[in-house]
Amino acid sequence: MNSLTEMFSYSSKANNLNLVINPEFFYKKKSKKRVFDFYFNYINDSSFLPLLIKMYPLLNFLDCRDRQLNNLINSQNIKGLIFNLEMAQDFDLETVIFVRKNFDKLMLSDLDTMAYPLFKNGIDGIITDFSSRNYNLLSKLKNSVINSDSMLAKSLQLKYNVLKKS
Repeated sequence: MNSLTEMFSYSSKANNLNLVINPEFFYKKKSKKRVFDFYFNYINDSSFLPLLIKMYPLLNFLDCRDRQLNNLINSQNIKGLIFNLEMAQDFDLETVIFVRKNFDKLMLSDLDTMAYPLFKNGIDGIITDFSSRNYNLLSKLKNSVINSDSMLAKSLQLKYNVLKKS
């Protein structure tokens, strides 16, 4: 990472994707809490996951329990997902978009140890912590889409079988 400026902003009219992290909000000296101001809007575009992978070192600073940050995020009316690097590598864009659109319909009681709503008040997002729990989440996702999207169901079934054997 030679250029931090490159990490703080990204904009592309061609694919309708914008992500801005304002360094001024990244760290507030008075409160000594790491906060940043970011937002992104996206369409089904192949640049989405590579961008998140690129931004991952900075997104690690996010603390969902920080009330000050929570208020800041709420004020920006964010829509989107933040995934850890492992998630971005394991899932294709189609699956990520599906999870975003259907997360509320999944059984959160079964997923609360590996995924949870990022912020309440209608903000659409989750943070995932996979490590060795990929198998369990894939099982849940596979069962939830088996009758609604055959292409995605087949993709999840394949990944599920691979993890089951390992």
